[in-house]
Amino acid sequence: MDHEDPHTHLATFYELVGTMGFQSGDLESVYMHLFPFSLAGKAKEWLISHPNQSLTK
Repeated sequence: MDHEDPHTHLATFYELVGTMGFQSGDLESVYMHLFPFSLAGKAKEWLISHPNQSLTK
């Protein structure tokens, strides 16, 4: 994760989700459901190490 830019990751993630045609009122829920699938490597391992629903806004 040290070599990755989280701002670029989020910008790319938002851009990708934006191409899927979801209604704007549903976007927060869509982001929460899809974001874990955007992670890989150490970031994914970190997320998996936390219990379900332990991370909030």
